[in-house]
Amino acid sequence: MAKKIKGEQVTPFQNWKSKLLRDRGLDAPDGRPLYDYRLEEVEFSSLESLLKERLSQYQPLASLGMIGSHVAGFPALFVLYAAEWWRQRYDGSGWSWEPILRDLGADIDGWNQAQRSECVTRGLQDWRLLLRQTGGLRYLGTIALQGGLPMRLLAEAKGGLGRLLRSVLKEAARSVVTINDIQGWVQSLDHYLPRTYRQTEIHVLLAEVVATVLRLKEEAGLTQSAGAVAQIEKRIPSWRERFPLPIGDADAQGLIEQLIQDAAAVRIERQARQFPVERFLEEDQEGFWHLRSSLTLPEIIVGTKLAEIFAGENMVLPRLLDFSLVIADRQQTTSLRRLAGHENYR
Repeated sequence: MAKKIKGEQVTPFQNWKSKLLRDRGLDAPDGRPLYDYRLEEVEFSSLESLLKERLSQYQPLASLGMIGSHVAGFPALFVLYAAEWWRQRYDGSGWSWEPILRDLGADIDGWNQAQRSECVTRGLQDWRLLLRQTGGLRYLGTIALQGGLPMRLLAEAKGGLGRLLRSVLKEAARSVVTINDIQGWVQSLDHYLPRTYRQTEIHVLLAEVVATVLRLKEEAGLTQSAGAVAQIEKRIPSWRERFPLPIGDADAQGLIEQLIQDAAAVRIERQARQFPVERFLEEDQEGFWHLRSSLTLPEIIVGTKLAEIFAGENMVLPRLLDFSLVIADRQQTTSLRRLAGHENYR
């Protein structure tokens, strides 16, 4: 039965993928994230119909695992469909393969973990993409990152999402930071998100939004908020396509444009205060307002300033320190480490 399936010359899957590439002016995949192919609704419906139709024909003859191994073009379209399914239909519930396969009418038990992993890996390779190497849910996690931010998250958490991104951007724009720094800040502020979306894949995608804003600010040479969007439009016409967000969604684009203006207004500078505290009013999901205080720890703390605050000018500080914040009966602690060959602490 495997030979019969393998015997097809150019499969409908390969034809569909070739047309998608031609429509985007490409002869072959160029390694861009899958969300950057920007499938339209009619294209996603066409892809789903093709996969459902062909699977209904194949599955009486072969298992899903066999199809993934022997039908040319299937792995590439399966990972594309799965990534787009995450973007369009994921509702924050448990992230698994079952709902994806169910929407395709596929036999959930038709392949084992090894077969599924091989299919996903081959599919990513067909798009010149690599499997995620860190974190849990490597295969599902990779699919989520390739799909971009779920549309339902954008709809359900507009206000909270904007506050989270603006808070992280404000901090990240002040100095040179890494993507890991940004992701850590996103994770620390994910209380702004609906509970079901507080997961690593969402943290990574939101960190990428902030990192993209910062890269665009530097590339376009933005120095002030006024006219920032017009300036970036002139210098980088395709800038919107860099984000893991739907470019046709008005709310998403409004959010991005505001982030661009916010970033342009921030100057990289050394803070006068070592431990600034910001207080602001926050509305919860029930419509009640609360006073929230945020203590910001800088990435690098000057050793002499630290000594002045806590120990005295002539006090020699140890190489490792614990910094604790105590409020009533609650305490949070983080570690400070002196940088090798310097008097500053990280």
